[in-house]
Amino acid sequence: MITLKCVPLMTPGRILLILQLRILEILGKNLKTLEKYISLKYVIGCSNFKLKKFDNSLYCFNEIIKRKGEYSYPSVYVYKGILAQMKKDKDSACLCFSRAGELGDESAYKYINKC
Repeated sequence: MITLKCVPLMTPGRILLILQLRILEILGKNLKTLEKYISLKYVIGCSNFKLKKFDNSLYCFNEIIKRKGEYSYPSVYVYKGILAQMKKDKDSACLCFSRAGELGDESAYKYINKC
């Protein structure tokens, strides 16, 4: 008897995200300036988030904070808060949303209200 394994259907959007992510990783290795590196890390982190590669996403966001400081991308804290929520870590999530709001990310307030 032959059994066929089901392979998840790759949507065009998912294929595009995977290709963009791979291209950015390749380009990122050749960047000289910190600002370009940080910008790519942000895009890679967001792409990983959309692809549900949450550990990779968190790594990218932590790299941004470590290398550039928290002021460059306040939305990084919104993403970190969402990731903390997913891990059922409400205290960390609320701290991240609060920090994002303090840094000027308006979208953080819809999450803060749930804390």
